[in-house]
Amino acid sequence: MAVAKVEKATTIRMRVFTGTAADGRETYANRSITSINPELSDEDAMDIGVATSALLADPLHSVIREDTAELAEH
Repeated sequence: MAVAKVEKATTIRMRVFTGTAADGRETYANRSITSINPELSDEDAMDIGVATSALLADPLHSVIREDTAELAEH
């Protein structure tokens, strides 16, 4: 039986640097934008992550794109 993949949603996750722990390790936190149209291009996802991070108090470390899909048998 064939399986079809249906893209459902995309999340843009911004990983931001929040400081240094007492033991010297760098600490990070994630800030997310959910329910993004999965047809969004990678370039646009990066642009949104960078532009949104400019509004945050902590500096941007990386932008992560997470796609969710549903699998169905046909």
